[in-house]
Amino acid sequence: MMNKSNSIVNVNRLYMQAAKARKVLAGLVGASAIALIAGCVSPGPQTQFFSLFPAQSVTPIANKPQLSLGVGPVVLPEYAERAGVVSFTQGNGLRVAGYHAWAGSLNENIARVLAADISAALKADQIQSFPWDTRTRPDNQLRIVIEQFGGIRGENVKLVARWHQLDLKNKTDAKSGVVRLSVNLNDDAMETYIAGLNELINSFAVALAGQLDMAEG
Repeated sequence: MMNKSNSIVNVNRLYMQAAKARKVLAGLVGASAIALIAGCVSPGPQTQFFSLFPAQSVTPIANKPQLSLGVGPVVLPEYAERAGVVSFTQGNGLRVAGYHAWAGSLNENIARVLAADISAALKADQIQSFPWDTRTRPDNQLRIVIEQFGGIRGENVKLVARWHQLDLKNKTDAKSGVVRLSVNLNDDAMETYIAGLNELINSFAVALAGQLDMAEG
């Protein structure tokens, strides 16, 4: 007949072995769960940021050292007023890039590039972009409304913009006009698309400089 004390010892031993087994199993399950979670939250593609820049070289078309001009504000179409880079698709669709964005305000970026390129084209140092310091308010202002800015990647990009020049010194309207430009793209890479948009703005600046050849001051 089994001794009662021996039975208690055996039961205790079995209980301890079971507890140890549960602890090992829990550790394995926990490690698997951590590995699964780590796989689920692995970092995705990093966002690339883009900006537009003045042309590397601009051929001067006039010499206007005393010309005082402020470029802006620049008004963009609603679809372009977002951080993500927007392109078109067939059938008037829009595509907003998930991992390609503008590094800052696009309309202010465009105004800065236009001001720099017009300044180079007219040899004018008193050209600034909106917003400007009220203490150095320009004598003339160039307001721009862009109606189309973009295109289909791999095909072409287009710019349609209306501009209006104001004589702030005499508080009168000076000139106005419309510029339409297009640039063909060699491939559908985002870098090529951005380069095409940049070329549109650089060409737009040269076109404006030719039409803003006005009296200085």
